[in-house]
Amino acid sequence: MDKELPLTMRIKLRIHYRMCSFCERYAKQLNYMREVAREFPEKIGEVSEATLPTEAKERLKEALRQ
Repeated sequence: MDKELPLTMRIKLRIHYRMCSFCERYAKQLNYMREVAREFPEKIGEVSEATLPTEAKERLKEALRQ
């Protein structure tokens, strides 16, 4: 993931991903996290200071308790 894998290893992984949906999903999640982390420094200024209203927080807490 940090460096390119040899061709044989990439082929083996692709074959494994075809058989194992859990590993395929995990690999997609890792790729997504890598992309997001790569973009994070550029988007740090876009982070909002807004918070949820108290009522919304309570609804979320109640939903999580169920």
